[in-house]
Amino acid sequence: MNYLMAKKEPRERIITGLDIGTTKVCAVIGELGYGSKVDIIGIGSSPSRGVRRGVVVNIPRTVEAIRQAIEAAEGMAKTKAHSVYVSVAGAHISGATNYVSIDLPGQNQEVRHSDIQSLIDAAGDITVSQNREILHVIPREYTVDDQDGIHEPIGIFGARLGLKAFLITGSSPPIQNVIKSVRQANIKTEDLVLQQLASAEAVLQADERELGTVLIDIGGGATDLAIYTKNHIRYIAVVPIGGEHFTNDLSIGLHTSIPDAEEIKRRFGCAMSTLLLENEKIEVPGIGGKQSQQVPRKFLCNILEPRAQELFELVDEEIGKSGYRKLLPGGAVITGGGSLLAGMSEIAGEKLEIPVRCGFPDQPGELGEMLANPIYSTSIGLLMYGAKRKAASSENRPTSKFDYRSISSKFRDWFFNT
Repeated sequence: MNYLMAKKEPRERIITGLDIGTTKVCAVIGELGYGSKVDIIGIGSSPSRGVRRGVVVNIPRTVEAIRQAIEAAEGMAKTKAHSVYVSVAGAHISGATNYVSIDLPGQNQEVRHSDIQSLIDAAGDITVSQNREILHVIPREYTVDDQDGIHEPIGIFGARLGLKAFLITGSSPPIQNVIKSVRQANIKTEDLVLQQLASAEAVLQADERELGTVLIDIGGGATDLAIYTKNHIRYIAVVPIGGEHFTNDLSIGLHTSIPDAEEIKRRFGCAMSTLLLENEKIEVPGIGGKQSQQVPRKFLCNILEPRAQELFELVDEEIGKSGYRKLLPGGAVITGGGSLLAGMSEIAGEKLEIPVRCGFPDQPGELGEMLANPIYSTSIGLLMYGAKRKAASSENRPTSKFDYRSISSKFRDWFFNT
């Protein structure tokens, strides 16, 4: 594109989110406004053919998809994306709790922002297993001397400051492949962000985070979940079923191509038979020149419903493993492209036995309204994440204020600059 004609915007005000998914790569460009508000000014999307279950398996194809998505977003925004906040997903991601403490200088020192940052750095300096790296250090609560349960320790006097943090780690090779793909697309990686954290930014309400809610992000290759209580993430997991599995089931059951099965799923698919009319029929294209056929819509449901039941049974198992089953008065929020299948909220509520709603990202402006779709939850959440980090940086506050910490500096320096 001709950047001589591009709208002139200070580079530091432009934020770009890049969601590298199994079925699509999506780039969203925003302009930072007052505080941490961000206005969406550009979007681009490209089919993803180099990613499986959130993990890059073909770098050249992934690079091409990234380039196409970025160029489309830049063309709409009339500005250049210099760096991106990139989503990270996959079964290799895991979470664990860690406790660290430091002595405050002097015998009775007031806790400062710099003390909190030192504490968060200490929490991220632990040794993890070989070939694993820390992606996020998320503060849960602080202690000052013998007093626990503190969430805002700034200004409190004490001799020793402690932190209970949730560490999110990932396998180094898949992370390397994400960063390499972005770098080969001639874009700088600003930070890596766990997909569940990004989606939660876009679709979870403040009271849901506080009361206790499970976020269920149904992507193309897998379903990512995160449990929030008392305004903090407590548990993460990945269930190996996503939208592609529903499409494949339909392709086999209807004897039709994958593209036709995907289109049929989007237009006519339903995961709960009780929601359908008795005699409704649809036309299914044949394969290899064969004639199309008329099939009852309930036949589609007979294929899709068992897969949906399996998905939420596995989600229910993960909720049981977490130990937070009885601490979810906020219920569940399902998002991602798979949440758009008719009947998913109903069958999720039936299997999980908690209230369920579908989470739509909500952003002001014309483009924000256009993107009010669960398929964009992660992309928009990345923008919101980046806006908060930039706002915190401009006010010289530790990023822990927003419950995040970027990947370790050692990891960043090695991968981002080679």
